[in-house]
Amino acid sequence: MASGFCRARWLFLLFVLAAVAGYFVAVWAGGNGFRIELGWKTSQFFFNYQGLGFVKRALIGTILHPFPALQRIGWLFTIAALLIAGFAALFAQALSAAVSDMPSRQRWLLIAICVSSPGLFQRYGFDIGRFDVLGLAATLLSFTALDRGRWLLAAAISAVALLSHEAYAIIALPLLLAYCVRRPEFSLRRAVIFLSLPTVVFAALFLHGTYGHGIDRLTAYFAASPTYMAATNGQVDVDAVSVLTRSLRETFEYTQKMFFEKRAYIHIPIILLWGAIMTWFFGLFYRLNGLRRDVLFYASFSPLLLSAIACDYYRWVSLAATNALFVMLIHCRERRSNGTIAVIPTSAAAWLLLATALFGPISNTKSFPIFFIAMERIFHVRLVW
Repeated sequence: MASGFCRARWLFLLFVLAAVAGYFVAVWAGGNGFRIELGWKTSQFFFNYQGLGFVKRALIGTILHPFPALQRIGWLFTIAALLIAGFAALFAQALSAAVSDMPSRQRWLLIAICVSSPGLFQRYGFDIGRFDVLGLAATLLSFTALDRGRWLLAAAISAVALLSHEAYAIIALPLLLAYCVRRPEFSLRRAVIFLSLPTVVFAALFLHGTYGHGIDRLTAYFAASPTYMAATNGQVDVDAVSVLTRSLRETFEYTQKMFFEKRAYIHIPIILLWGAIMTWFFGLFYRLNGLRRDVLFYASFSPLLLSAIACDYYRWVSLAATNALFVMLIHCRERRSNGTIAVIPTSAAAWLLLATALFGPISNTKSFPIFFIAMERIFHVRLVW
């Protein structure tokens, strides 16, 4: 038992170090991804309840609002990096609990896939500054709370996550609800407990989370903030802050516009091919372990539903792949607790998925931007992408 504990501890530390190294490499490879879209990355840190009232995505900005010194570019970058590191630590803990007794080859293959995946730590390193990692961390914490019978705590964690981004309702809540349903102690009463707080918060965001005084007044608010202007190179990023004013109809129209402007017709087939490889690997895991494709399997893909109303198609595929990894870790851990060991696929699907790490990180607005940039520089050609 002592040797098993030591092995799990060293695995935990190794994964944390590898994950931290992975996102810094991705930031470097992207030419400092935080500064590429400075207005988009920093504006969300200034959404707050104090000056704007109850609006969506304002959790972090509300916490930072009383401390203007923390809203400078350097500090915002540090906070974003710490959020990724926090999620990496939680993920490493879940991974080490699931794989420490596996055969060496399978264990290290799964670790390598997780560490190098274009849709996980590479992505969050390259696209550092977004709040998706808060939702992912909240998902892992909610799993832990449910495992310990703390259904109300899981509900509170999910409700707080919704305040950082309303898309959490589609990205993670279906997966968490599926996890609740399959638990032996599940009952209608517990389901109501778990859904109570997230439902109230989501309803409040849906009904009142849009800034109701118009884009001109919103722009003027940010323009009057010296701290905001310093963090965005002296100009208000109207595209970034306007997410607080868009209605559902305007969101649909914006998505349609971005489909052509961002050349999604080029990148969607590429990201769907990557997603198909991940699904192949995920399905093989189920088959090799004699598992039926249950509610957890299908709930993993819930982020893809957001493609109907938001143009970050590559982000949704990445989050679905991350959900799939969460589900695999759940099954691995359950097998271990039952005295058996889960089987990780080591066939072509696994190695092909691992090889996709060479294409670099998946971003929000393109499939594999670093790959396209590299091709242009290596072959001295101008690609339309």
